[in-house]
Amino acid sequence: MSFENIKISIPNTSYSNYTIYHILITIDTKSYTLYKRYSDFYNLKIELENLYSIQIPYKFPQKSLFNTEKLIEYRRLSLENWLNEIINDKFDLKWKKSLQFKEFLNLKPTIFSSIEESNREKLDTVWQLTLDNNDTTLSQWDQLLKESQIDLNESKSLIYKSLDQSKKKLIIGRNKYNQLNKNLAKFNQLSNEQLKLRESLLSSLNKEIITIENLQSIDNKDLIKQSTRKIGSSIETSKTEKLNNQQLLQLQRQTFNQQDQDLKELNQIIIKQKELGISINNELIQQNELLNQLNEEVDHTDNKLHYANKRTDKFI
Repeated sequence: MSFENIKISIPNTSYSNYTIYHILITIDTKSYTLYKRYSDFYNLKIELENLYSIQIPYKFPQKSLFNTEKLIEYRRLSLENWLNEIINDKFDLKWKKSLQFKEFLNLKPTIFSSIEESNREKLDTVWQLTLDNNDTTLSQWDQLLKESQIDLNESKSLIYKSLDQSKKKLIIGRNKYNQLNKNLAKFNQLSNEQLKLRESLLSSLNKEIITIENLQSIDNKDLIKQSTRKIGSSIETSKTEKLNNQQLLQLQRQTFNQQDQDLKELNQIIIKQKELGISINNELIQQNELLNQLNEEVDHTDNKLHYANKRTDKFI
């Protein structure tokens, strides 16, 4: 599906303790509406910039302590332009191709992507299940868990063979994990032990996803080149040229073991960084709430002053 088929607008807003922006998304002949706060847009912006370690080049409305009608209208137009600039940019594609942006607008994970039609159908099917499947039984949940584990195992085994195929398998497995995580809470018939067991399985699944993502982020070309001895070729290094095949195999095992250890340490560092990022995000959300409360109090005080000035004018 090409991006020309997508139209995005924010035709209006509503207010319920805070301003809600109504995002109208039209894809071909189908339309749907999403409801987002300004903080949702801001959190998406920060998440994307952290993902690519660069600022988004499109103009984004700044935060403000005051929430006037003029400011709301300015934000509505600015946020609408911001989304359309991301969608319509034909040169810098990474923003709209990111899963975070697609999930924000509830778009299919295969949109803006050039992948095989068979894989596109599989991904879209899993994505649709995460949205519509509210009738998942416990047995179906357990079966989906097994399928997700298989997908992740296949993704891990493909890292050194075909990185693209490995990433596609990871997306399928991760989407199934998201569906599992979403549907677990509705099984009220589970005992505490059964619930904790499945929560533990989901936690292990999430750790495996993080591990695979870390492995996929490493350039494996040098590793493959150094671990392959071709008959009749002269690609030996000074360290391996005097070793026989058995000694070379032992060296490779030692190298892989060391790399596994390094990856485990790297994984721990990334997990800590992720926890720190989540803490910072939670703090930002709390600060946004405080800003909204302060804004409401300022409006309330302004109304009181306006009323007091009117009463004062009567005595002058």
